[in-house]
Amino acid sequence: MREIKFQYIWQDRDDKFHILTEKIEDIEEYMDIVANRRMGWTLVGRREWTGLHDKNSKEIYEGDIVRWYDHNWQIAWDGLGAWAIVGALFSYQFTPINHGEMEVIGNIYENPELLEGKTP
Repeated sequence: MREIKFQYIWQDRDDKFHILTEKIEDIEEYMDIVANRRMGWTLVGRREWTGLHDKNSKEIYEGDIVRWYDHNWQIAWDGLGAWAIVGALFSYQFTPINHGEMEVIGNIYENPELLEGKTP
């Protein structure tokens, strides 16, 4: 069974983003969302690790934007147990066999402009 991790994206009062990566076991044990709210942070997203890495060995999370075959794609969960990349015209289901050329270039929270056809 693959390790389950999540990334929490928080935005503070100065509009700066803070990304915290936690394993589900650690979240259940010690993450205190109330304490984070006291710091003035707002939870704006929750991202699950796909269990995969990009060509630079960076972990790929749901909501990441990847560069693949000269296009930018958003990583999404299809709800049926498979990860997919979502583009303007179609979606493509990927497996550990065919994700090796992907490169994480951002995420939908900090870099939404990357999905508007702009290249990094």
